[in-house]
Amino acid sequence: MSYARFGCDGSDVYVFTSTAGLECCGCALEDATAVPVFESNVAMIAHLERHVAAGHVVPDNCLERLRDPKDAAENERIWAGYRTP
Repeated sequence: MSYARFGCDGSDVYVFTSTAGLECCGCALEDATAVPVFESNVAMIAHLERHVAAGHVVPDNCLERLRDPKDAAENERIWAGYRTP
């Protein structure tokens, strides 16, 4: 599921879930060869706040969805199935 896509609602970020966590694809804040992956909604929100501070557009609905406790719990449930103990 994607939270934000380049160009949609003016977005400068592309954020989606993967089996590894939340990915910031094509991240303008990081090395072009690395895709930042975050293992919690809280960590992704902090990352996206860095984008906002840098003047990048992060759609409000992206942050709202990531802040929803139900969304965070669902992501944690899904990722738990992919993590090895």
